Amino acid sequence: MDVSEGTTMSSSHSYLISSRQCWNHSDRLISKCSPEDLATAYNNRGQIKYFRVDFYEAMDDYTSAIEVQPNFEVPYYNRGLILYRL
Repeated sequence: MDVSEGTTMSSSHSYLISSRQCWNHSDRLISKCSPEDLATAYNNRGQIKYFRVDFYEAMDDYTSAIEVQPNFEVPYYNRGLILYRL
């Protein structure tokens, strides 16, 4: 392994730690939101899961967003994207 590979691995490790901390923080904040903000938070968390290719978990978050705010169109679209990919 050369120096550049070590730097890349270190950066990847830092990113994983940072994303886990962000994830834990978002879980704590989600319970303290207004319905509109909560729906947005569920949708955004679903996006994170979607980009991690955790489609079933993302679908759960999009569904939660819809349950909290049925008039919020974005999670319906995002669920459609997942169904298309599956």
